[in-house]
Amino acid sequence: MLMSMWKISDRETALFMQTFYGYLFDGADVHTAFRQTQRDMSQQLGPYYWAAFVLQQ
Repeated sequence: MLMSMWKISDRETALFMQTFYGYLFDGADVHTAFRQTQRDMSQQLGPYYWAAFVLQQ
């Protein structure tokens, strides 16, 4: 389950999800896709926008 710990704007949430699912569709496993998405987002945005997301399995 992928969820956010606090409310994030729709724009940043959509960016996170598009990036995450892009990695999944390209063949990455869930954990790799999640971590790479966080890294990508951290290069563009502050931690408020990407650190809110957590992956629970």
